[in-house]
Amino acid sequence: TSSRIAQFGSRTSVPVDGKVVYVSGAFDVFNRGHVEILRKAKELGDFVLVGVHTDADVRARCGDEHPVLNEKERALSVLSCRYADEVVIGAPAKITNDLLTTFNVSIVVAEDEDEYLIDGEDVNALAKARGLYRVVERAHGASVAGVAQKIMANRAEFEARNARKAKSESAYYATKKTVAET
Repeated sequence: TSSRIAQFGSRTSVPVDGKVVYVSGAFDVFNRGHVEILRKAKELGDFVLVGVHTDADVRARCGDEHPVLNEKERALSVLSCRYADEVVIGAPAKITNDLLTTFNVSIVVAEDEDEYLIDGEDVNALAKARGLYRVVERAHGASVAGVAQKIMANRAEFEARNARKAKSESAYYATKKTVAET
């Protein structure tokens, strides 16, 4: 229910004359990199509004295997972060006039690696034209791809360890002596 979802939010409203900082993205497999960009966004303003892109937008940009989590799961992950004050579920991938005016956005934040084009147009073109766009440096190695690589590396290690155990167990049972019952 909406009241259950609201429990994840900060329940704070935009302060009077406060700076609304907008950050958008997939926010798939929420990780320390996401926390860092939201923390940096919070340093730039008073209220951090996070746009979580639709599953279709993420698939179009990243491929059919993405997102790992659906948009509602991703929104809940973002809401659980102390630096996010509110989430726009199904936010447009492209910054629009409607989005900027509806939410009274003062700053649009992106990481230097987050720039991309839709139909040949920079998704942040409007924010740049209005002087609202700020780039924060990615000072970490965390990404969805990095998390996936760690999972796969750990999986390979786990499977190798279990294969060794299975071999050892098979050898034990092959040489196991039985006790005759009388």
